Amino acid sequence: MHLSGVIRHVLKGLGKLKAEEDSEEFPLRMALGMAWENWVVGLVTGEDESFVWQPGEQERDGVYGTPDGMSATEEEGLIGSLVVEEFKLTWKSEYKYGEVVKEALWMWQLAGLCRMMGTRWARLHVMWVNGNYRPPEPLYYRYRVRFGELELEEFWEHIVMKYKGEVKEEAGT
Repeated sequence: MHLSGVIRHVLKGLGKLKAEEDSEEFPLRMALGMAWENWVVGLVTGEDESFVWQPGEQERDGVYGTPDGMSATEEEGLIGSLVVEEFKLTWKSEYKYGEVVKEALWMWQLAGLCRMMGTRWARLHVMWVNGNYRPPEPLYYRYRVRFGELELEEFWEHIVMKYKGEVKEEAGT
């Protein structure tokens, strides 16, 4: 069972999965996102020696997830604390959707990966393809996220564990 399948199942049931995230164009958008991720990883690894790209599949309680990367942080005296790294490319407006903490799909993915990897820290790399539409031009931002331990525990128990049995495994998994 993959974390993304559980999250999509719950958000779809709540009517919160946006068309961009559940459309027939999704494979093309995903390919463009992967190409951008591949390029930007070169920038990130040049400035952070601790960064590991595609560290492999993680597992907790029979649920699997694949973080885009991981690194260490030196923030707030937590030298060496693990940071989950995720990359997103979107056509959403940074002006309208710039508060990434309101993006349930992204935040839940980060929360699940953090829980799997035993950390509270994440960094979200977002390429806003059309920026804020004032004028439309690409914007790249990095967002640091720190989850509370209780927040991660509750997310895992009340979302992931509660609904994982309702999700059908994808073909080939």
